[in-house]
Amino acid sequence: MNNFSLILHSVEVLTAIVGLFCLKKYKGTIVRYFIYFSVYVAILELIGAYPRYLKSYEFLSPIKDAIEGTKLEKNHWLYLIFWTIGGKIFYSLYFRELINSQLQKKIIKYLLALFIVFNVVYFALNWEAIFESSPIWISILSDSLVILSIIFYLIEILLNDKLLEFYKSINFYIASTVFVWILIFTPLWFFDDYFSTNDMAYVKLKATLILCCNIFMYVTFSFALIWCKPQNN
Repeated sequence: MNNFSLILHSVEVLTAIVGLFCLKKYKGTIVRYFIYFSVYVAILELIGAYPRYLKSYEFLSPIKDAIEGTKLEKNHWLYLIFWTIGGKIFYSLYFRELINSQLQKKIIKYLLALFIVFNVVYFALNWEAIFESSPIWISILSDSLVILSIIFYLIEILLNDKLLEFYKSINFYIASTVFVWILIFTPLWFFDDYFSTNDMAYVKLKATLILCCNIFMYVTFSFALIWCKPQNN
């Protein structure tokens, strides 16, 4: 736990670096967008740790003093916009592109549009909520949208010849890994009330789960990028 951030950022950066080395290999395939997204996530995580940087480095004290007491003092807004909402929109669009069924594509398209409109309206009326802890319903809706997109993709694999070579497809590894990650991670949102210094047992448990889930996800991504060969979507 003393090296939580270091380990977490290391596996994220690892996937980004592996992806960049494999970028030429996946040129012309949809996987290149996943590689760009991996770099985006690594940069987001490094930037998102700015509250810790401000506390740890003396030369950043002017910035710390400038934002102290403001809504930018905490990083909730950054992860809400660029991960909880933005990251899940990317995954939904990514898996949508892997689906051939026009009906399923339309379902994802309309649900995604509703999700975006709902968020825009909600935060337009409650703009201060952006700077608070992410509302649980946003996390649940965004995760549900990704889960539905993955299920549509996996069903399509089961219904055609792709099933015979699923283990060679990097998109299968991406889909199954994200699916497992969300199934483990999403229930934690319901227990956020326990995430306080009054219940350090839960704080340590959640931190351990987050760390293990992320190591599993990013190491699997790195392995898949190296092991799999470029294929048609």
